[in-house]
Amino acid sequence: MTRAMFDLMTDTSSDFVHTNVAGATIENLTADPSIEVELREGSDYTNNTNGRILFTNEDRGTSLERGEVRHKVYLITGRIEYQSITKKDDATIWSIQAEMERGYNVNNLSASRTYRRTFESAEYNNDAIYGVIDFILKVIEFDVSAIS
Repeated sequence: MTRAMFDLMTDTSSDFVHTNVAGATIENLTADPSIEVELREGSDYTNNTNGRILFTNEDRGTSLERGEVRHKVYLITGRIEYQSITKKDDATIWSIQAEMERGYNVNNLSASRTYRRTFESAEYNNDAIYGVIDFILKVIEFDVSAIS
């Protein structure tokens, strides 16, 4: 696991505020989703009360050269899983993704940022009960020395 993947998992875990996933059409989360790095595909709904964010793969993109520094690019694939128990709709799983994006946007705009994280794609399986969103995140690590 690279530093970018480790930091992504740590930041997602610390920035996610489960009380932001709430509302009349949403199954209110009682805790943060499970946030895991697992390099195998497959769903596990057995302990999925508050959903699961799973980072499944990491690929290196082409670095952006900026003179003496470069920005490393990573493409991280993953999935959000949520079992809708009472509402039987997709509002909760989309709210989980929106809360992830909110956390990333806060970090993207900070002065001391190390990474910029953006969703490149997100594809929903259209299952209102056993929802899965497969996504690709583009992660740019800023100002990595090109000399070392």
